[in-house]
Amino acid sequence: MPVLKEVEIKALLTEDLSSFRRKAEKAGFQYQREEAQLNHYFRVTEEFELATFVDEYNLSSDVLKAKSVAIRTREISSPNLNSVTGDSLFNTKTLLVVKYVLDGEDVQNGKDRYEIEIDCTENITHVDSALIKYGLEYRSLWSRERLTYFHPEKEITLCLDKNAGYGYLVELERMVSEEKREDSFKELCDTLEFLGLDMLESNLLETMFKYYETHYEDYYGTEHLIWNSPNWIKFMSNRLFKSN
Repeated sequence: MPVLKEVEIKALLTEDLSSFRRKAEKAGFQYQREEAQLNHYFRVTEEFELATFVDEYNLSSDVLKAKSVAIRTREISSPNLNSVTGDSLFNTKTLLVVKYVLDGEDVQNGKDRYEIEIDCTENITHVDSALIKYGLEYRSLWSRERLTYFHPEKEITLCLDKNAGYGYLVELERMVSEEKREDSFKELCDTLEFLGLDMLESNLLETMFKYYETHYEDYYGTEHLIWNSPNWIKFMSNRLFKSN
């Protein structure tokens, strides 16, 4: 299967949601869909056999050369209006997502990663169980509501996510070949600046992720935010103290 590199940047949304949506649409982004997601992150154990996993799911052999690999499952539920009754129904699908890097980039939140998505016929619980049998274990569980926009001229996807723990994040993304990644990254940065947002640096994203994964049970499926937690303030204070 063809392997493309995922180039993405993120920013915290610091303005009114409706105002930002109007700004994005005025900038040429077209609304595509809304969905709810469950994202289950896994940790590799000593029992995990990557070669067997790659062979079983027919993944690119490049995964075996990766410096770091991230494996997660994703359940996506999107509303679908019944044309007869007018009722809202939900279509649900499950994906196995494998992200990897060949260099020192952060595989969880880096701006420059390879990504493979595989459609699964079973629900997320069954797929999770199969992965655990391979020697993986839960790292954290994440929930979010996502609005997706697309800019047809720039071929940029904009995701407006209401994340468990974080609140609203804006993500700009493009899937590209290796030779186009540097130009794409610059264009994403220019677009984010045009939208009036500041990019979250990868080290801060990594810090946020590390905190969340040790406290995810307090946030998964809730409206709670890490910014309001005394534990987050203590966590950041400890990291600043150690860095000094």
